[in-house]
Amino acid sequence: MGHNLPILDAIIKDTDTRALYLFPTKALAQDQLAELYATIEALGEDIATFTYDGDTPQDARKAIRSKAHIVVTNPDMLHKGILPHHTKWVKLFENLKYVVIDELHMNRGVYGSHVGNVLRRLRRLCRFYGSDPQFLCSSATIKNPAELATALTGKPVEWIQEGGAPRGDRYFAIYNPPVVNRQLGIRNSAREFDWRRFETMPRQRVNEISLRLPSSRPSAGPRQASREAGRGGVPIPSRTHRTRTACAGARAAECLSARG
Repeated sequence: MGHNLPILDAIIKDTDTRALYLFPTKALAQDQLAELYATIEALGEDIATFTYDGDTPQDARKAIRSKAHIVVTNPDMLHKGILPHHTKWVKLFENLKYVVIDELHMNRGVYGSHVGNVLRRLRRLCRFYGSDPQFLCSSATIKNPAELATALTGKPVEWIQEGGAPRGDRYFAIYNPPVVNRQLGIRNSAREFDWRRFETMPRQRVNEISLRLPSSRPSAGPRQASREAGRGGVPIPSRTHRTRTACAGARAAECLSARG
């Protein structure tokens, strides 16, 4: 969404604007394309967005080359199917304003060097056709995203570290079970805490993310026993619980309550 909105805004203001989206895999491209389609539909604008890869029918490729505002592809298809046939992509190269590189962190090693050379060929053709696209890169958390992006694109980049999206205040609540045997220093089990206190908070005022061990588990079978062992004897949350906490995001490892 961070790069989709400014690109769509630029296309709406100037219908000649073109953008190229590069994804490392076709599956990821299709997933992101669905989100892009939904945004375009919500805008109610006629922005032609198409996938161009090995599965694209031959009879559709000519229309994509001439009409697409946004071309979604991958580095391999850019190398084999677009750059060698640049005379058929004049409309794209003359008006290319944005190149989006998703999953930047995957472009490392030998594969990354190949992608870097493909991007240099892309820039050379853009200069030939009179354009100078801006590169927008997104990456998972790595140590040197700006350095990697510069090495791949051959252009200086600005590392955007802070998000501009508004959010409410956050409060972290850490629960320490009460002591049940002071002489032995034994505390009550966290499983006996009434976690429904969080679940019954008014939805209009408080959103919460909580991580806890399951309060009840089935009798241990062979597979269950191996999971119970965990690391150092610590039980491992069940598949269902891991799925729920994964949806909570990267900060789900802490008990979080946030005022909306």
